[in-house]
Amino acid sequence: MPYFKEYKKDKYKFDDMNLYLSDVLTIFSKSNLDFNDRSAYFPELDLLPDGAFIIKEVNKKKFKYNLQINDLKYWQYHRYNGITKIGLYDKEDSYTYKILRTIEGALVVSDLVNQAYMRELFNDTTVIGGVNFYPFKADFNNQIQKGLSLVAFMVFPLCMSMGLPVFLYQIVLEKETRLIENMKINGMKMSNYWKINYLFNLAFYMITALIFLFFGMGVFDLQVFTDTNFFVLLTTLFGWGLAQISMAFFISVFVSRSQTASIVGYTVAVWFTTIASVFNITIYSAPNEMDSFLYAIPTFTFSRLIYWISCKCGNEHCLKGFYEFNSEMKWCFTMLYLTAALYLVLALYLYQVVPQTYGVPKKWDFLWNKTGRKIGGGDSVERNTDEIADGMEEEREELQGD
Repeated sequence: MPYFKEYKKDKYKFDDMNLYLSDVLTIFSKSNLDFNDRSAYFPELDLLPDGAFIIKEVNKKKFKYNLQINDLKYWQYHRYNGITKIGLYDKEDSYTYKILRTIEGALVVSDLVNQAYMRELFNDTTVIGGVNFYPFKADFNNQIQKGLSLVAFMVFPLCMSMGLPVFLYQIVLEKETRLIENMKINGMKMSNYWKINYLFNLAFYMITALIFLFFGMGVFDLQVFTDTNFFVLLTTLFGWGLAQISMAFFISVFVSRSQTASIVGYTVAVWFTTIASVFNITIYSAPNEMDSFLYAIPTFTFSRLIYWISCKCGNEHCLKGFYEFNSEMKWCFTMLYLTAALYLVLALYLYQVVPQTYGVPKKWDFLWNKTGRKIGGGDSVERNTDEIADGMEEEREELQGD
């Protein structure tokens, strides 16, 4: 075999061939080589073999060996050996076109050894090896669908996050224009205000989500929508809708101007979603898992779920049900709903105790301590617009009863 020779310990002064290869690579790293010039050559290259075999067992029934090949990605670290690097000379242009093929080279080297072994046992047998594309008839439509499925995890979360700035702007605008205070003075209970806003925003979001699903499944016939279990998609989008509304309620506690709300809302919706999607394909690309502290941010859990759903369709097969969720998907799905509830509870509580532009805030312990500040040495009382509204509602009901 012209490309290989037996490794001799005495000649190379290393007991192990891998130690010798490591020493050669160390010499390479210290050489001054212009990596921008693919034609650059340095004498130390002759120290590196094109491949290496460690034969563990060979007889007429078994041939067991380990194969190593020069798979370095630098062009200058390869000779024109016909295995890992090929030079094709063009007479017309007087130019040599270089092709680097480390994976195919490993197959070629393995084929050389296998042919030698077969010729040793069977003189009249010829083994021909090669590389073919599989499947032989390419399904371009399927490949396009898989590519679109992988693109979906970048675009789809961003599109479905545009409800957050709308919900946030609406609440802050009503607070800024004193509409909430006027409604409270006229007898509106804040509990009813939160319920109506939550249900209205959720209905608005679900209509939007169903329209997206309809176009993805019925109009564009995208594989990630048609082949993924519909209930998996629907519950994932439903949880994200709950989380967005809860986040809008939570952020509105700390924002008093509608212009600021619009800026903050789009910042959270666009930038958080973009960062989450970029993290999914870089730091947390499969099979890596997302850091635990990011589970507290619904944007990251939702983007992660869509990432996994898209990857399943693009690389394996689309999800047929919740039973195919991996451990991280289960965590993301659970935390999506838990954080939606947590942000809602925090929003309702903080709205009562954090000072707003209008109205009187309650004390931080108002839930379990009913005593308030004393006025003029009498009984301790604490009244705000919520309590006034409740009292006016009770009086109105009594008058209607009389």
